[in-house]
Amino acid sequence: MTKCPHGAARSNPRGREDGMTTISVDQLDGFFRETGEFTVTIPALARPALAELQSKFGIREIECDISPTELVTLKLGTVLRPDDVQINGTEYERRRSSLVGQFGYQQLNWLVEHQDEHPAFKALLGKIYIDGTGIIVVGARGRRDFPYLDQVGGRWCLHWRWAGRGLGRCGRVAVSGK
Repeated sequence: MTKCPHGAARSNPRGREDGMTTISVDQLDGFFRETGEFTVTIPALARPALAELQSKFGIREIECDISPTELVTLKLGTVLRPDDVQINGTEYERRRSSLVGQFGYQQLNWLVEHQDEHPAFKALLGKIYIDGTGIIVVGARGRRDFPYLDQVGGRWCLHWRWAGRGLGRCGRVAVSGK
């Protein structure tokens, strides 16, 4: 497993009229905007072993995993600028490359397992999807993926999404707010 390159994030909160908080992030030439839709503390969780991901999802390898393993506070946000409708995969990867504390499989799986305990989280079903870009895996067909949460049958479910895909207005990036 190789370490994913990422730079340090520098918080510089500024209030916005649209209700989001703008946080400047080094090397982004832009910003991460916290949406404030939902927050929850998630306990310290170990990163998944390759054997676990292979048996559950047919994952071939873990390319990199920079997801946190300590106690974290979920912050949902976007790397879209206010005038962006969507961005392509190359731009999405560039904008999120400097974000520290990007959630991975273990945090998204915890959210799925504990969704019934958080009505505010369940209220977001069908309105957004949540990317866990802190882990990149290689699937059985050789495609680079990361986990994401989306709705299936009125519940949050964990799926794998092509890492080369972009981000649209309904997409959120899950990061640690510590």
